[in-house]
This record gives sequence, structure tokens and C-alpha cells, in this order.
Amino acid sequence: MKKKFSTKDIFLIALSILALTVLIFIIIHSEKKQQEEREKLAAAMQQEESGEDDGSLYAGSSKALMINEVNQSGWIELYNCEKEDLDISGIAVLVNGEKKAELTKHTRLDAGKFLTLDLDEKLGEGKENLLSLVKADGTCIQSWIVPKLTENESYGRVADGDISMGYLNATKGEANEPAEKKEKEQLEFSVPSGFYDSAFPLTISAPDHTEIYYTTDGTVPTEKSEKYTAPVTIENRSGSDYIYADSDGIGYEHNFKPASIQKGTVIRAVYVDEDGRRSEEKIRSYYVGVGGSSDLNNMPVLSVTADPLDLFDYFTGMYVSGQSYEDALARGEGKDNRKANYRNGWVKKAHIEFFESGKDMTYEGDVNLSMLTDMNITSPQKGFSAQITGSGGWEGSSLERFLDKTENTLTIQTNKYDNAYKIRELTANKLLEETSVGTNILMPCVVFINGENWGGYMLRAPFTREFIEEQYGITGEEVVTVRNGSADQKEFQSLYDEFYNFVTGSDMSDTSKYEIVKQEMDIRSYLDYFCANMYLANAQYGQEEACIWRTVSSENGGYADGRWRWVLGSMDMTMDNGTTGPVSTASINTLLQPGVTEDAFFQSLLGSGEFRQQLKESMYRMADDIFPKEKAEAIVNETAHRIQKMAVSSYKRFFGNVKDDFYADEVDKILHFFNNRSKYMLHYTDEMIK
Repeated sequence: MKKKFSTKDIFLIALSILALTVLIFIIIHSEKKQQEEREKLAAAMQQEESGEDDGSLYAGSSKALMINEVNQSGWIELYNCEKEDLDISGIAVLVNGEKKAELTKHTRLDAGKFLTLDLDEKLGEGKENLLSLVKADGTCIQSWIVPKLTENESYGRVADGDISMGYLNATKGEANEPAEKKEKEQLEFSVPSGFYDSAFPLTISAPDHTEIYYTTDGTVPTEKSEKYTAPVTIENRSGSDYIYADSDGIGYEHNFKPASIQKGTVIRAVYVDEDGRRSEEKIRSYYVGVGGSSDLNNMPVLSVTADPLDLFDYFTGMYVSGQSYEDALARGEGKDNRKANYRNGWVKKAHIEFFESGKDMTYEGDVNLSMLTDMNITSPQKGFSAQITGSGGWEGSSLERFLDKTENTLTIQTNKYDNAYKIRELTANKLLEETSVGTNILMPCVVFINGENWGGYMLRAPFTREFIEEQYGITGEEVVTVRNGSADQKEFQSLYDEFYNFVTGSDMSDTSKYEIVKQEMDIRSYLDYFCANMYLANAQYGQEEACIWRTVSSENGGYADGRWRWVLGSMDMTMDNGTTGPVSTASINTLLQPGVTEDAFFQSLLGSGEFRQQLKESMYRMADDIFPKEKAEAIVNETAHRIQKMAVSSYKRFFGNVKDDFYADEVDKILHFFNNRSKYMLHYTDEMIK
């Protein structure tokens, strides 16, 4: 006998169905709303990244206005490859970073027409020149590295607006295609290194009676390599057919292997003559169909080419733990990652090419490459030090400011303890722009190794005289720089020692002593440095590299007054970074950390009542003017907008897929830090002052 449903049962069933329907509606509506927000954000980012809000016809990556031909005598030819006329008012022409010509207002270039400009400077004479077109707002439209040229020789596009390049008989103000291409007695590529939208055939040429050999996997070409007999098809190679992310060098193969990665083609080529003489090798890197990817858009790219045996081989590879690690195991020394190939200090030969955010190459050259032994040396993504050994187009390249010109070295660094998000140091720098403390000069970039995407890195300008000149506008002054108590110029060590010893050895309750201190150091600079570290909860304060500087002379005003000033060190372990535990939360009392309590310099200054009052005022200014919630929120979001896609892509490259809210959650944590930090930090400051 079938059981009948009672009225009560029917009511409960109907109520349950109604509740379920409402719940489904809420979920769908919520997901739709979130999707709409994501689409709005994506559209906004796409508009900003493509330059669509820029009214100019040559905005973004369209390359409507092109450098078409350059001539050794000092003129260049511009070409409008669009079907519409272009307003090119205010565009400047730079050679090695110096302005050589500027177009006046109301200058137009008709569709398909040419414009020649005389620069009053010979090009390609003696060395390469970096030629750039720059808009009035400083945005670079296009850059070329002009090769060495003979007298009145031209270099340009084989056909107007084409990607193929070559040496030409001059066609000033006329189409290039009919011009006779000049063959050189050297190894030449028909297309320069770069980012391209679609596949193309690459021609490699060499002197008569020679054979060309080339590789596409980063290995050094030999007579056993592929012989060049026909143009090489350069195409989009992104996908799962990668090599080095799946290296078999012990210590790297155990890491996560991505399902696919962005990949370009690196061509290493030589020619061999009839007598077996080998030419100088040339390297060119090509990236097809990836330049507009969201993680690369508006990001500079550093392409590194090195023999894979030097990086990933078990015996000789410096990127892996390899034989050195397993030899330590065999000796019974345990799993000690201090014994590894990457800790051996090896130096390997490599080649680098640098592409600006618009993907034009502005530098290439040979380097001695070594591993950077910082906190990420045991991580899948490691840093490098590259010592320049060859010439290149540094002048005018944005890479120039990151070269330590004393040691001729470029540091290619991960983001240390904030490598997953890459946001904290950039945020700190932006927030502290209105203070008197120096901040790090940073540039996010994406690194490729032998054509394979190796994730996001951060280039950091070295603390040198050039750094001081850029940060403070000091020119024509002799500058003393000190790191962790050691002067970079040994002859000035006594200047710092006498200053430090006076501060630490004097009773600052004696106002006359504090007056001397104020004459010797910029108190505002020091307090901005100290309070910024404390407010942002820098868990590494006292451990990171402390940098101070002064001009030798004290006779000039402003920053050239001979007083000591401070520059921020590493700021990656700040703003509630939980990488090494809860040591940088909004509520933590950073004034209690050993870097403060054991700092004889700071503790001595606390003896001055005036200093204590200045300290209190500075910390309150940090809370009210430098780090207020609204300002912090705007800058955090702005920085996240700039860096998020690169950071997430980089994380996925080495560690696997993440939740959709992976990055948003960290941004929310940083915002929570700023929303709550002031009440704690001001309380601790008041407590210490009392």
C-alpha cells in the first residue's frame, strides 16, 4: 500500500524546493556579478595596456610610425605604414639617450609616405648606436640598435615596413624595395631578435665558400650541428615541448613541471670556411605570438642564452644541485644543500638580450654568468649575476641604470621573500616618494632562458654614485657611499668611523652633543628611514644591507651639504608577509626586535629629548601623511594591477595552478595591514618615548 504525503509533507517539500531555488539563484547571480567585475577589470587592464585611451594614432604596439632606414652620414627615414595620415607632433629622436631632433607641432605624415630627418651626428661609426623615437610624454615608440656602418651606408627594412632588415644602398625619402641589398663578408640574419606576431622564414647568410651551422636549443653550434641549407621557419613554439624546465640534472627535476610554457626560438650560428676556420658566433632570439600575452604586456624581457650543459647538466650545470650534492651524500654528510653545484661559484659564458616593455631590443652582449647565492638559491627559480664582457648599446637603454658600472655587473634577482607576489617593495617605494629617505630603484622583468619562460624577476639598481645622482640630483660632487659600516671608497672610511663613534660614544642628553649630530646627519632622512621600516614592520631590519651616503664637500647647499643620509634596504619582509612566520603583522611591535634594541646608534640617539620628540612626530606623520588608509589602498591596488599577471604566471610556472583568489587574498591581507597598523604602531611609539 502506497503511503500518501500529508499536507505537512507537501508543504515542507515545497519549502525546500523554494529554498534550493533561491540558493541556486543567489549562487548564479553572485558568480555572474563576480564574472562581470572580472570582465570589467580585464577590459580596463586591456585598455590601459594597449594604450587605447591614448589619443595618438601611433599608441600601443601598432607601430604605425616606423624607422624605415638609417644612414651613416646622419639621417634617418620615418615611414607611415598605416592607411591614414598620422599626427607625429612632438616626437623626438634620441641617439644613445640624447635628443638629436624633435618634430614641431602640427607635423603630419601622410599614409604610405616618408619623412627624413638630419641628426647632425654620424650613425654606426665606430660602435653600435641605440636609436629611439620618443613621444612628448617620454613614452618610447620604437628603438633600433644600429650596427656599424661604412661611409654613406644605409641599414633598414628590405621592403618598407617589413620585418626583414639589411644593409642597403641609400634610398633617402624613397621606397627601399628597389634598392640593392649589400652583402657583407660576415654572418648575418635577415630578421633581428625580437617579438613578432606571426611566423616568418629566417634567412642566414655568410661569405661565399663557407658552410653555416646552427642550433635551436641553446647549445653551441659545431660542424655536427644542423647545416643551414634553406630558410628556417620561426614560429610560435609555446606549449609542452619544452626542454630545460624538465632538466634531468639532479636537484631540479624533482620540482614541479608546468603543463606548458611560453617558448621562443634561439638561433646560435657560425660559419666554417674551406680551411676549417670557424667564424665568431652570433645569437638571435625570436618570440612569436607571445608578446601580447597578459603576463608579458608592458613588461621588459631579458633573454639569456647559455649552453644547457653549463646550466642543467649533472656534472657541469650550475643551476642544479647535481654531482656536488650527491657526492656529499656519498660521504655521509646528509642532505646538506650547502653542498651543491649551484654553490660552487662557477662562472659560465652566456649571452643576454634586453627588450624594453614595448618589446624593442635595446641591448645585447656577452656576459660571464654566475649564480646569485641569496635566500632563493635552493628554490626552483634562482637569481643570477651577469658580468658584462662585450660591448653593447647600454647608453639610452633602460637597462643601463641597473648596471653596476664599477664591477660591470648586472644583478638578475628574484623578489626574495616576496617572490610569490612581487608587490611589497614596489608598494613601499611608491608610498615613500614624498619622504627624504632614498628608495630602491626597481624594474620588474620577465626572464627567458634558451627561449623558455623562466618567470618574473626584479632588476635592482646598485647603490653607487649613479644611484645617488638619480635619486637626489647630485651632479659634479664627490660622493661617499657606505654599506653596513664599510665605505665603498676606502679612503673615506675614517669619515664614517668618526661620525659613528661620536654618536655611539656621546651622551645625547647633552644638547650640545645633539647639535653636533644635527650638523653631521640629516635627522629627517634617518627618521624617515627608521620609521618607514618600523611602520611597515620590516622583520629584517638590522639584517638587510644598510646604506648611507654623503657628499665629501660640505660647502654646497641642498643634498650636497656633506651630511649623512639614508637609503632603504630590502623591504620584501614587510606588510604582513607570512613567508617566514607572523613576524611582520599589523599588530607586532617592531621596536622590540634585536635590530632596534641592539642598535647602539639608535639607542644613543634616544638619549636626546629632542630626538625622541622628533621620532614621535615622524611616526605620526607616517600614519597621517605617508601611509593613510586611502592612499595605501590606492597604491597597493595600482601596484597589484601592474604586477599581478606576471606574478601569478611566474608562480604557476614553478609551483602549479593556484586558486582564482590567490593574488587577491594577498592584496586583501596587505590592505588589512594598513587599515590596522597605525593604532598599534603609534601606541608602541608613545610607549617607547615615555
